[in-house]
Amino acid sequence: MNYSEEDRLTTWNLVKARKYILHDVFLVLYFILGLVGNLTVLIVYKLRLKQTEGKYFIPILAFVDMFVCILKAPLNLWINLLPVKFTYIISCQIMMFLFNMFGFSSILLLSVITLQRYLKVCRPFGPQLALKTRRISLLVIFVLSLTVSAPFIIIREQLPIPNIALNVTGYMCGINIMKVDQNAYRTFIFYRSFIIVGVMLELIILNLLIGRQMIIASKMFTVVNNVLRMKTTNEQMSASRNSLKTSFTNIHSVSMSLAETDLEKNSNGTNNENRSTNCDVTEQRTNTSIPEERISAAKRFSLMIIVINVVFILCYIPQLALLLSLFFNRNFWIKRTEDELIIIAFIEQMMIINNIVNPFVYGMFDRKFRAEAKTLMCTCCKYKNK
Repeated sequence: MNYSEEDRLTTWNLVKARKYILHDVFLVLYFILGLVGNLTVLIVYKLRLKQTEGKYFIPILAFVDMFVCILKAPLNLWINLLPVKFTYIISCQIMMFLFNMFGFSSILLLSVITLQRYLKVCRPFGPQLALKTRRISLLVIFVLSLTVSAPFIIIREQLPIPNIALNVTGYMCGINIMKVDQNAYRTFIFYRSFIIVGVMLELIILNLLIGRQMIIASKMFTVVNNVLRMKTTNEQMSASRNSLKTSFTNIHSVSMSLAETDLEKNSNGTNNENRSTNCDVTEQRTNTSIPEERISAAKRFSLMIIVINVVFILCYIPQLALLLSLFFNRNFWIKRTEDELIIIAFIEQMMIINNIVNPFVYGMFDRKFRAEAKTLMCTCCKYKNK
């Protein structure tokens, strides 16, 4: 029986598409988790929680991550379902451009968020990121992301894939590295790699400094609390008053900057705590001993930032390794077998985990977000059941 060219092409496409079934399952999972999770973060932090300086970038990051999931997962799923029948080249170019723009915006936002946290924790009395500076940083992030992503519109094209055995030619959305100038190609790879490595180094250094400050603050908390609990005479307390005031002030500023997302000033006791540096040590012992909850909140927030950054680094190490391989070996993709390409594509797609994990990290460490998210989910379920 003689099959038409279209039938042979469809059969070939079906055989290849079946090899990506595991990819497709994970892409659907990524899409659902990323959309629901980041949309929840956006609603809770923007509409249900009090807006603070420390939370300024969180809704923006959620918005960017949500669009990464909306663009990346469907595009890859589309390509996987049509591995040799993909002829929608303009759609591929636009979606690849937008995905990379939002993806790099997410990376750079994480960099700014970590810098902001470093300033609050390690330099609480120094210059902070004012509103104008934060807005300028968003503009810089947009410009950098645009420059990284723009080449995808030019270098992505419809590539023919001949199958001699079936006497058909398929098509895919890809990059013809033989047509791209070698210097331009290497510059493009180097620029992307440089940004990723730079952000990784910044996150590692700043988080080490934040962690060091947290260890120091935790020890000082313990020392000051123990001293404040001691039953000493007024003369002994007076002799150590100045050093205690200094320690208490420094510790309090660190705990306030770290725990601002967990605690609110709800009572007179908390207000007295904010004025603790104007009172004597005896009054501090009575009204403003450092609460254990604030220490716990500081540790939770610090750990939350560390977890988010570690996830980013783990997700982008394979991407960085791939970029370096492409930089030193222009024919990297050509020399791989089909099975190797499938495995590499699966690992490369896993970087989207960086864009879906944040809502779960917030839920683990931010009690207010967790409570508001539960309330929101319950409200949605009740509305759905009506």
